[in-house]
Amino acid sequence: MFAQMCRLNHGPGSKFAWVIHHPFPPLKYLESRSAIWSDAAGAFTSIGGFLGESPETRKEDSLSLAVAGATGVSGGSANTIATLLMPYLWGDAPFGVSLANLRSPRLVAVETVDDVECYHVVGASHRDGQYDLWLGTKDHLLRKLEYAVADSPQTELHRNIKVNDAIASESVLPPTR
Repeated sequence: MFAQMCRLNHGPGSKFAWVIHHPFPPLKYLESRSAIWSDAAGAFTSIGGFLGESPETRKEDSLSLAVAGATGVSGGSANTIATLLMPYLWGDAPFGVSLANLRSPRLVAVETVDDVECYHVVGASHRDGQYDLWLGTKDHLLRKLEYAVADSPQTELHRNIKVNDAIASESVLPPTR
């Protein structure tokens, strides 16, 4: 399970940061903090680890490549959020979880996720099978996503979401422990 913070703006100043807790229950207190961002200097990735090592920060050729490079280590959430907020990111080749890419989406119920009233929508992916999405009824932001990869259930929880919020230049740095 992932606990994410995201702050993703369009264009320069975009940032998406996430925290992954160690998958082994007795070590759940260990966190890996990572981020992708872009600013006037370019696009960057900073990928953390669980053992206190300094995150590796790399300059990328584009924000699309930063998202692609972070997709695996973010459990897919970097691509999910980028696809939802910046559908133009992949040009004419739609990719990732987006309501636009789901087949036969349907409203299942209105449910609460982290004290936010959400539409629970179920649909089929063009590649991967069923997706369950919980979208805020007031802001339509993705709060929760469930799907399976190779019969292994995956859950993303999105918290502390800020969209088009001003990002201070000093905050566009590698995540700290």
